[in-house]
Amino acid sequence: MTAAAEPQNLTDAQRWQSISSVAFAMLGAGLTFGMSGPLLAFVLNARGVEATLIGINAGLGSIGIFSAGLVTPLIAMKFGGFRTLCFGMAASAVLLLASTFTASLPLWFVLRFASGFCAGLFWVIAETWVNRVATEELRGRMVSLY
Repeated sequence: MTAAAEPQNLTDAQRWQSISSVAFAMLGAGLTFGMSGPLLAFVLNARGVEATLIGINAGLGSIGIFSAGLVTPLIAMKFGGFRTLCFGMAASAVLLLASTFTASLPLWFVLRFASGFCAGLFWVIAETWVNRVATEELRGRMVSLY
């Protein structure tokens, strides 16, 4: 990161632009992940899958997110925060979409975990980004926007 890009060197306008970008990206990611759970459950139910297996499948997304939280710092240090954020968002969407092209329940479990993991990468980086860019004076407003 260059000196000009260090958080203490950003203008208020640059801070708000940065936070707004993350907030809009998170809005899309939140809607996608928030709607995918019920929609995937409806699809599995329509295919005659037992409710217990549907619940396990739903839980795998959350387990993936939790797992990502454990390793995101290592991944971000190796590949960079922005690349990790972009990869997480794109891969999560592709993995959710891929589940619609298979009838294999075991593959659905793998895809759900992997999609949650990738979403977790994105969320950890986005939240870190907000906290890094926000000043003490603006942190409350920036976090509420996010």
